[in-house]
Amino acid sequence: MPSFNILGVWDFFLQVVQKVLLSDLQRCGTLSNLRILALAEWFLSDDCYPLMYLLRRSPNIERLALLLGTCGAITYDLCDKLPNATAETGPSLKESETPVNCEKLRKILIIHPQGDKRVRIIVRILSAYIVPLPEIRIEP
Repeated sequence: MPSFNILGVWDFFLQVVQKVLLSDLQRCGTLSNLRILALAEWFLSDDCYPLMYLLRRSPNIERLALLLGTCGAITYDLCDKLPNATAETGPSLKESETPVNCEKLRKILIIHPQGDKRVRIIVRILSAYIVPLPEIRIEP
């Protein structure tokens, strides 16, 4: 019986989903009515480009929830890399590197598996690009 590598299948699935979401993201206009945004870890792809893209187009966003999964944390630990691993030394974004003006954003919640090393990378990116920086709550 052939062995089944669930992490390999999950990683492949995430790559396909990320490519589809990134290509469809370009069709997204201004989201004037968006007040609350919750994103799964696909927002990590391409140096957190999807996250910053959506924040730039959401002038009235008040709350942001970032949900990290166990599979992503395990993959990061095993590979010691993820699509935005360059952010550890200095975040870089494809879009303009000017700060994202989030005047109405008051709270960011990051929910992650215990010991997830990606959280510090995400906080660093948020701190570098969101102005003014809102309250960031981190929950395992």
